[in-house]
Amino acid sequence: MMKKQFFLFALLCSIGAMQAQQFVKVGGSATDIAINPKNGKVFVVSNKNVFTDYSNTSRRWRTFSSRPNNAASISITKDGVVYMVSTAKDIFIEVKGKWIKIPGIKANEVITTKFGKIFAIDTSKKLRQLFGGKWKLLIGQNRNSNGLNQVVGTSSKGLHGLDGSNRFREFNGTWKTLNGQPNKITLDQKTNKIYAVGRNKGIYSWNSRARKWNLLKGTRKDFVDVAVHNGEIWAISTNKSIYKYDTNKRANTTVDYSGTYRVTITRLLKGDKPVAADFYGVAGVRFQNKQGTRLVTINPKYGLPPRFLDIPRNDMAKMRRFSTPIKGNSMLGTPREQYNWYYNINQVREFDVSKNDAANNTYIFFERNIRENVLNIVQNGGYYSQSFPIKDIVLGKEYVIGGSPDLCFKVEKIR
Repeated sequence: MMKKQFFLFALLCSIGAMQAQQFVKVGGSATDIAINPKNGKVFVVSNKNVFTDYSNTSRRWRTFSSRPNNAASISITKDGVVYMVSTAKDIFIEVKGKWIKIPGIKANEVITTKFGKIFAIDTSKKLRQLFGGKWKLLIGQNRNSNGLNQVVGTSSKGLHGLDGSNRFREFNGTWKTLNGQPNKITLDQKTNKIYAVGRNKGIYSWNSRARKWNLLKGTRKDFVDVAVHNGEIWAISTNKSIYKYDTNKRANTTVDYSGTYRVTITRLLKGDKPVAADFYGVAGVRFQNKQGTRLVTINPKYGLPPRFLDIPRNDMAKMRRFSTPIKGNSMLGTPREQYNWYYNINQVREFDVSKNDAANNTYIFFERNIRENVLNIVQNGGYYSQSFPIKDIVLGKEYVIGGSPDLCFKVEKIR
């Protein structure tokens, strides 16, 4: 449980404010987005029509071809041919300014691959391939108990996709389940790298070697769709705004992390248990920074002790029940449990971090040893030490870190 909660914190922390400016909002609004793999030109669906040729100067898009007035999604082939699925789930191809219907199936999206194959998933969640103007039902690729929601073509014969439950899977003759359940995936056909909108609406990239998803630094957490070409990411948010982010560019802003930080330890949380146990123990917080091979400790200001919690075993504390249980945030593919119990701490410690203290390498360091006691039987809990880079912390945000019970805190920079 502790490892799962620590991974949650790592995912949350990695969307630090330092790089949030790299996602730039562009003009217009959209409900679907795709990129021409031939030249990197971006296409969007807006107000049921197709647009392209975004102008950074005017912040406007140009209408593509004739207005269908019923466009729902688009896809572009390696040769620049545009396919469109209508709001009635019919499939069209654009030819010389006209939209020509390709009959045979109803679908939500056309999938084009850099290997020249054209796929579609019909409304029965079956994968079909376009041959000679007809949609052929595939055999091996449809040997999947709950159907398919999406696929991308990562090799001439291989696929990656989301099944009917949005489980991330790989096909090479048979389907194999991989890690995660993202909301939507896309393929950068230039780099053959898979990206996804996660269940927390952040954007992730797939590490094929480590077989895991990595949260994109600087991502927002309100995305519903994404398209990528040669590392340049375009995405649509829940309110239909359009954003652009280039993974090939690095932030050129130097951030000064020196200053005075206020750490507020807010509360302890426990999961869905029928009875809250009594508990006792200690917990403290310091700042640390690395100066070469040396680890320097920064203690709280005003002579306050690092320890913010000290409950003796002979006078144990008890948690209170929420009137309405709350849920923690979720990481990609694994929802957090709900919390039924809490204990308010509301202790504050302030720390001075000077430029000479190697502010860029400063960490918040927590130590705690808290144990629960049920019917005089000590259980759960124990000693935990956890440290988090200050540069990755979103200021003012309450974080939850694992340790049974979970500890909550937030950080503010007051000067």
